Amino acid sequence: MRETYAIKFASLPLDGIAYEWWHNGLTTLGHNKIVDFEEFYKRVLDRFERKDEEEYFREMATLQQITTVVTYVEEFQLWFQMYWIRGKLSSL
Repeated sequence: MRETYAIKFASLPLDGIAYEWWHNGLTTLGHNKIVDFEEFYKRVLDRFERKDEEEYFREMATLQQITTVVTYVEEFQLWFQMYWIRGKLSSL
């Protein structure tokens, strides 16, 4: 049961293409049958992972405050979450 909650919790922040891919896939791609967090992680990486490790740092180096501080902070937090999640989950 814990694994199911972990999957639900991890899928909450998905938005845009990732949201559509995951939530539409609940019925069309069999995502509703995934009960193992490692399988969830594998599917997300298979679909969205960037293959070049350096890409994360190049992306961070190009972050600039063009509009508001809030927008800049949100962009940085998104970058950090993707980098951190990838590092933390790949050690599972």
